[in-house]
Amino acid sequence: MGHFRELYHRHYAAVYAYAAACMPASLDAQELTGYTFDQLLQQLVSPTVSVVTRDDDSPRRELLDHVRTGAIARSYRAAGALSPGFRAWTAAGAAWPIGEDDQLADAFRRLPSAARCLLWHLVVERDGPEATALISGVPRRLLPGSCDQARSMLRQARTDLYLERLDRQECREAVARLGLSAAAPLDEGGAAHFRRCPKCRAVYEDVADLDARLRERLPARLLGWWPGDSYLKTKASVTVPALDPPFLQQQLTRSTAYSTSPPPTPRKRPASAALHSLHFLHLTSALSLRSPRAARAALAAALFAAGLILGSVTAPACATRSTGAPAPKGIFHPSHTLSDADGRLHATASSEGPRPRPREAAVYGDPATIRRILQETGDTWAVVGLSTNRNRAAYGVADVLQRYGKRIVPVHPKAEPVHGEQGYPTLTDIPFPVDVVDVFVNSELAGAVADEAMAIGAKALWFQLGVIDETAYAKAREAGLDMVMDRCPAIEIPRLG
Repeated sequence: MGHFRELYHRHYAAVYAYAAACMPASLDAQELTGYTFDQLLQQLVSPTVSVVTRDDDSPRRELLDHVRTGAIARSYRAAGALSPGFRAWTAAGAAWPIGEDDQLADAFRRLPSAARCLLWHLVVERDGPEATALISGVPRRLLPGSCDQARSMLRQARTDLYLERLDRQECREAVARLGLSAAAPLDEGGAAHFRRCPKCRAVYEDVADLDARLRERLPARLLGWWPGDSYLKTKASVTVPALDPPFLQQQLTRSTAYSTSPPPTPRKRPASAALHSLHFLHLTSALSLRSPRAARAALAAALFAAGLILGSVTAPACATRSTGAPAPKGIFHPSHTLSDADGRLHATASSEGPRPRPREAAVYGDPATIRRILQETGDTWAVVGLSTNRNRAAYGVADVLQRYGKRIVPVHPKAEPVHGEQGYPTLTDIPFPVDVVDVFVNSELAGAVADEAMAIGAKALWFQLGVIDETAYAKAREAGLDMVMDRCPAIEIPRLG
C-alpha cells in the first residue's frame, strides 16, 4: 500500500480541487474525492489492471477523469448535485472541443510521456519544482533544463505538424525557422509574411507564447471540463490529510486475510548505474536548442532512465511496508512496482498457486472488452429497468447512450416510451435484434435477465454499477458473449478519447 500512499499524498490536493469545482459543497467534494481514490486503490489491488491504462504522462489526468465522470454519475441520482459551472457544461451537452483544429494539443500528444509530464505539471498546473520532481522522477536541480528541452520539443512538434499539411514554399520557409528559438525572433521579411498569412501567424503565436497557450487550450482539450484559475487557487490552499483515508484502512484489514508471504524484493540497481543515468540526464539538459530533433530523442531517453532509477530506488522501500502477516504459500499476494519514465504504478502478481481475492477487487470488465462493446458490437441497446422516472440512474445513462449514437430500447413492466423510444415489458417482446443488454435491476434478478438476453441472441451484456452476479458473468462468457459487470457506460464513454 506504500505506492498508493505516495499517489494519495501527491495528488490529493488536485483531486479535491477538481471535485470542489464540480460539486456544490465541500462535503460533496470530499465524498467524490474519497470515491476517486477508492477506485484507484481497487485498481492497485487488482492483479490484472494497471493504474493508468492509457499512454498518459502521469496519474493526475486519469484521476481527474474519475472525478468528472463520478460527478456526472451522481447528477443522475440527485437534482442539483453539481456546481453551477459544471451543471452548465453538462446541460450544454458536456461538449469537448474535439472538433476544433487545435494543432498545439495534437503536437503535445506527439511528445514522449516524460516531456508531457513536465509540461503538464510545471506549466499547465503550476505544481512547483518539488511536487513535479516527485511525480516525474526528474531530480529537482535538473527540472529547469529538462523543461526547456520539453518546450523546444513542443515548438518543433507544433511547426512540424503544420508543415506536414502545407504545400506553399513561402510558408514553409517562414514557419520552419520558428522551432529553432524560444523567443522566435522575426526579421522584417518574416514579420511581413506572418502579417499576410493568418494560419502561419497562428503557428507563430503558439510558439512565441507557448506557456500561455498551453494553459489556455490544453486542459479543456484533454479533460473536457476545466474550471481554470479557481481550480489552481483551491489546489494551492488544500491541506493534505496526514492520516490514511478510511477506505485504505478497510483495504489493509482485508489484505490481512488475503495476503501471503511478501513478494520477492526487487533487485537493487548498482549505485554506479544510477549515477551514470543521472549524469546522462544532466548532459541532455545542457544540449543546445540548435538541434531540436536530436534533443527530442535525447530527452525522452534521459527522462526514461531517470524514471527507472527512481523506481528502482523507491520500490524496494515501499515493498517493505506490507501490513499483513505471512500466510501459507500459494495464496495470491499482489505486489506493485514503479515502471516507465513517468513513474506510473502497475500491478504484478506471483504466479504461484490459486488467486483468490476480495470481490471488491475483482475485474469484471477489461478495457478492451469495454471499448469493443461501446464501439464495435452494435448500436441497439436494450436498457432493462428504464422507465420515465428521471431520478433513476437508468434514465440519465440512457440519455448519455443516446447522445453517443446508440438506439436505446426501454425494457420495463410498464412498457413506457422513454427518450422518444417505445418501451417493452420484457426482452422477448422486442420485435427486432438487440446488440447489447444494459441491466439496471437488483443483483438477485440479474441472472434471469442474463438468461433472457442470451435467449434472444444478444451479443453482449452490461451489468451496471453494483449489479453483480458472478454465476451469470461466467455463464455469459462461456456462451461467447462479451460481458462487463459493475461498470457504467456513462463513465466509460469519456475515457475512450
